[in-house]
Amino acid sequence: MSANEEELERQMVIKVIGIGGKGAKAVGKMIHCVQNVEFFVMTEELDAIHYLSSCGEKRPLRFVAGESVVGTDSAHGIAVEDSFVEVVRDTDLVFVVTGMEDSAVADMSVDCVRTARDADAFTIAVTADMWNREREVSRLPYEVDSFLCISLNSLMPVDDNTPQILSEPALADHLVRHAVGRIVQCVTERSFICLDFADTKVILGDGDSTYMGIGIADGPAKGKDAASRAVQGILRQGMDIRLSDGVLAIVEGSTNMTMDDFDEAASVFNDMLPEETNVVFGCYFDDVFGGNVKVTVFSSYSSGKMQ
Repeated sequence: MSANEEELERQMVIKVIGIGGKGAKAVGKMIHCVQNVEFFVMTEELDAIHYLSSCGEKRPLRFVAGESVVGTDSAHGIAVEDSFVEVVRDTDLVFVVTGMEDSAVADMSVDCVRTARDADAFTIAVTADMWNREREVSRLPYEVDSFLCISLNSLMPVDDNTPQILSEPALADHLVRHAVGRIVQCVTERSFICLDFADTKVILGDGDSTYMGIGIADGPAKGKDAASRAVQGILRQGMDIRLSDGVLAIVEGSTNMTMDDFDEAASVFNDMLPEETNVVFGCYFDDVFGGNVKVTVFSSYSSGKMQ
């Protein structure tokens, strides 16, 4: 990548917008750990508004005005924006995090993604399967550049006897936060093997819907095992990764992760995917992983390949 391209990457404008009570709460939970983005919410659910007031102490969080102004809280850095149009103007990448829990939230979500796309922002809708009503969420895939519905089955446990520590709602919020964070990481962070915005757009925009799988492993074959578990996370959602239009695989580990660990993880995908499948890899280091390797895979499908 040239110096000019790197400068453009650093200047990317990324915004995350939470719609409705569930989407707004999920955004509130990610503001302390997802960097290099601006956060907005649109909700009239009083419980969500009360929760978001405390989140504003960590980083600025702004409300988008709907038909009625939600309110302001200058003590917590919360302000009301004029409209979706103002929020998404001159923005490169927009995440719309939505529960699609009822027709009103669905209408707001569709309005938001249409406005973002009209503003030429690459638009990703993120929801969780336990949040939404199937009839409402079916409106989203054809409105966005990439539709990502997070399943509780995305995270493959180390073994079947591993207890689930988080409640299902907390796990859904965690997985949504992880999905947004990994995609942002791909387009904003430099590392030994890294991706750029063009790579990410090609993969996530290849199909109508994208599925996420996560695998974590340690031990002598941790790269291979983590990648295999990530693939199983896709399979548990009823999808065959071999039929995907594009695959984005992110390998993470501490600074003692070796190239052999990365190569073993990459080989899992290279060995099983057809030659024509568009696959790209990223590799990032963080000593929080200790002796573990984590692999996150995003697999996109066109409607003709959906099972």
